[in-house]
Amino acid sequence: MSTPGRQDRRQSPRRRRCPSVLKQSTVLARMDPLRTDFIVSSSFTHHLGDADLVRFIRWMDRYAAHGWFINDLQRHILPYFFIKYATRFLPVNRMARHDGPVSVARAFAADDWRHLLAEAGIPAERACIEWFLPFRYSVSCRKEIET
Repeated sequence: MSTPGRQDRRQSPRRRRCPSVLKQSTVLARMDPLRTDFIVSSSFTHHLGDADLVRFIRWMDRYAAHGWFINDLQRHILPYFFIKYATRFLPVNRMARHDGPVSVARAFAADDWRHLLAEAGIPAERACIEWFLPFRYSVSCRKEIET
């Protein structure tokens, strides 16, 4: 038995009904390009579909003067089943019991990140994808600082 993959995530009927976070945000549209030094995103990107995530990466690259950083979950069978069964025995509410495994299932593998960065037009030499415990990925992109 394996965790649901990114393909399953894109075809989820529930996902199609969710409105796009980026379409609703007026903050993203009103910022001046390159007015922010760094943009940091933590535990957010697994909530986006692939098309919105590519748009979000492009947005970060456009608006961050020096670079950006994403910290998010890794899609892997161990955290999926750990959170699925641990929440049955821990005193957590129904939402946490449901959302934990769903978030891990919607998370990413390194190949997903490479594909998404390429689709967003981020050159591989500017990007860095690193794995660290507990089953997380950091994805960062540095820009050359003009002097």
